[in-house]
Amino acid sequence: MTHAAATLALPAAGARYDIYADIHKALRGLMCDTLARLGSLDPGDPVACGAVLDQAQDLLDLCRGHVEHENAFLHPAMEAREPGSSAGTGEDHAGHLEAIRSLEEALEAATASGPGRDAALRALYRRMAHFVGENLLHMAEEEERNTGVLHARYSDAELEALERDLVATIPPAEMGLILSWMLPALNPAERLRKLEDIRAGAPEPVFRGVLGLAQARLPEGEWLRLERELA
Repeated sequence: MTHAAATLALPAAGARYDIYADIHKALRGLMCDTLARLGSLDPGDPVACGAVLDQAQDLLDLCRGHVEHENAFLHPAMEAREPGSSAGTGEDHAGHLEAIRSLEEALEAATASGPGRDAALRALYRRMAHFVGENLLHMAEEEERNTGVLHARYSDAELEALERDLVATIPPAEMGLILSWMLPALNPAERLRKLEDIRAGAPEPVFRGVLGLAQARLPEGEWLRLERELA
């Protein structure tokens, strides 16, 4: 899958272009699923532990990448037309990167087998709960305040171009992970628009790869509906 496969947000009919909507749905889905799986994890099951801890690392990798993408593209765009407007979320991002490093240390401790794993998993779960809670509030603030700044200072066409530039920097593996959580997190209409956008802008093999990802990640009924609508 290539990073040219898709933009990350599509507006509903009549709505302003929302650059945060789809990626935040993906991150919320991954965050909540990971936290729930950590909380119910059996420390004595090495296979389950490996799978959940790998997912936790995926979450931290995506969160770090998301912060870096916003720092490199969205915040400079805000500052260019409304100086000082990104300061609050920029400070949050610095704290998030520090929290990610701390969580990776906790994750490494939980990965080690032995009698201390149970306590290490509990500590990881508590830290992850705090991290997820902070990020949920942070994303809500971005969707309200930052979106307001962007909508006041940029046209939808400019925001679409900004997002295309951002997406072009995302490596294929990261884009695949994003879409694997984004597709099930979107509602049916959003999901259909996403796939139609990918079909219009990506090579056929890339589109087929995304379809395979959708089939693997969606419940059967939702996949069959999507398949019918795309046809």
